[in-house]
Amino acid sequence: MKNNFRRIVSIILALTVITGVFSINFVSSSAANYTSNYKNYSAPSDSGDYAYWNGKKVVKASGTTVSEIKWMQSSLNSLIDKGIISCKKLDVDGSFGPASAAATKKFQAAMGLTQDSSFGPASIKKMKSVLSTKSDISSNGKVTTSAIQSILNKYGYADGKYWTLKETNNTKSDCSKVKYTRSANLYAGGNKATVSGNYKSFNYENQWECHGFACYVMAKVTGTDVIPRNGNTTNWTKITKPTSLKVGDIVRAPGHTAVVLSVDSNGNCTFAECWGSVNSQINIGKFNNKCTTLSSIKNNYGVEYVYRYTGK
Repeated sequence: MKNNFRRIVSIILALTVITGVFSINFVSSSAANYTSNYKNYSAPSDSGDYAYWNGKKVVKASGTTVSEIKWMQSSLNSLIDKGIISCKKLDVDGSFGPASAAATKKFQAAMGLTQDSSFGPASIKKMKSVLSTKSDISSNGKVTTSAIQSILNKYGYADGKYWTLKETNNTKSDCSKVKYTRSANLYAGGNKATVSGNYKSFNYENQWECHGFACYVMAKVTGTDVIPRNGNTTNWTKITKPTSLKVGDIVRAPGHTAVVLSVDSNGNCTFAECWGSVNSQINIGKFNNKCTTLSSIKNNYGVEYVYRYTGK
């Protein structure tokens, strides 16, 4: 009897140990990986690779590897970290599920892509562009067209899109009186947005529509506050009688503001701007769709001042 009892106890102990080992292995193997370091994985091709969730399982191209799907997931995490898209970070497990599909759709919305939740060629190509974006300013304080364009691309500010909010936590019914705080994940290019039938007005540090848009873009380009506060004009100069324009200048005329995107040898400029008069629509082209030179702006509107970045 005693021998039988001992055998039973031994069997129970053995099973307990085995179960414990399996439990430990299971927990360790299923630990979530929320990495944002996409460089640890193979980048997919923007011509043949894709992955999407069909509602029941992941569907991927025959040549798309687990490492490439992990690149997709970790690159989305990188954008979540930077506030470009707003959602919970993904478990980088190489299995493209519902959470990955939802994050992909948010990325597509932020970039002005077709929102099909499929991480395909267009999304891969756009993601590579966003990840490679550099808005570094040279040591002499010179702002480049490519630096401004990369920010416009990064936040989806394409011609004909709109200056919109990605998060509306602080939205009130009377949008014109809402003061939004500066945050990397608040603003993006997108479609028209309405609240109670009225188009939203969007500001950046209490600067509205056209001026807010210009200041926000240049703050992202230079990594510094645009509007001098309390007498602090570090990095920026306010020019009240400009004689020429440079790339990156914020030009203020009575009733309108725009960023100088490019300048040719004859002083003809391309501007990036927001039209508050048409519900915060973005325009890439002429100043207020009319002027290409400083003299024409002066003749048509007058110039109140120019904010110019002068270096870090």
